[in-house]
Amino acid sequence: MDKQEFINSLRRELSGMADYEYVNDTINYYENYIESEVRMGTPESEVLENLGDPRLIAKSIRASKNSTGSTTQDRSFENEAVNENPSTGLTLLGKFLNLPVWVQRASIGVGVIAVFALAISLLSWMFPVLLVGGIAYLFYRFFRDNFLN
Repeated sequence: MDKQEFINSLRRELSGMADYEYVNDTINYYENYIESEVRMGTPESEVLENLGDPRLIAKSIRASKNSTGSTTQDRSFENEAVNENPSTGLTLLGKFLNLPVWVQRASIGVGVIAVFALAISLLSWMFPVLLVGGIAYLFYRFFRDNFLN
């Protein structure tokens, strides 16, 4: 199978989806992915072999689209189980702990919230210190510039 056969097969499998823009974006993504891998020196046959069967890719895309209702494509392959290599597309956390994608994403969300909470608590503690320090610095400059020259 060459690139054009792969793309045609994928397009045929996705042709029943109602969101034509999503299908075109998906096809364009795979075309660009294959081209970029070939430009980096990977043989086209190896790239296509690593991607797997276009029917399975289409099935995964349909399942992902139906379960999330999303109109944007997940470009990281996290929801596409198309390769024999089960770690493809998983984050470092997912590779070591074998966590589902939704748990990984939830963990990232909780981590972001924790960082914001920590930053806010540090700023709330430091605000009085910075305020008093800033006022003291302004007085120092005022007196230095006006009375010490």
